[in-house]
Amino acid sequence: MNTTPHKPKTASEHRKSSKPIMEKRRRASINGSLAQLKTLILDALGKASSRHSKLDKADILEMTVKHLPNLQRAQMTTALNTNPTVLGKYPAGFNEWSVDLSFSQDTFSELWNNAITPNVSFIPT
Repeated sequence: MNTTPHKPKTASEHRKSSKPIMEKRRRASINGSLAQLKTLILDALGKASSRHSKLDKADILEMTVKHLPNLQRAQMTTALNTNPTVLGKYPAGFNEWSVDLSFSQDTFSELWNNAITPNVSFIPT
């Protein structure tokens, strides 16, 4: 029987002892997310998961990366077929933003020149 009193761990010792547990949880979380992604991508591609049970992590990620641009194209095609003006909305939004930015810069310059600068007696350089 050990009769020496238990010495409290320092923060560093506690981190060292809990690091393997935290790493195990992190790996479990990643593996769980990859399993969900595998199911989603196989369903999206219409492939049977029983035939692809041995996909490794790199295969799952590669299939997903290849599928996403196709999905984006399909969504854009659907949006254009639904509303042909959708393509012109981005330039219109950009133009509106640039006008707002220009207005903000003009307002700031006017404020600086008329309100702030005349009241500053000393500006360090």
